[in-house]
Amino acid sequence: MVLFRLLPHHADAADPELLEAIMERIDAIVPLGPVGMIIILTAFILAVPLLVLFIYSRYRGGADT
Repeated sequence: MVLFRLLPHHADAADPELLEAIMERIDAIVPLGPVGMIIILTAFILAVPLLVLFIYSRYRGGADT
């Protein structure tokens, strides 16, 4: 398509300058290393479905305990 040929693009998956700026901003806000960020993101990823299940069980009347 002609439209896609007119749009600028990068060979990378994302703009490297933008990714660098985002990484610098995150490092300035949360001064943790890569392992700390992985732990925080893993905890967040696991907490969201658990929170949804908890809210759903409360909405449905809870368990039979």
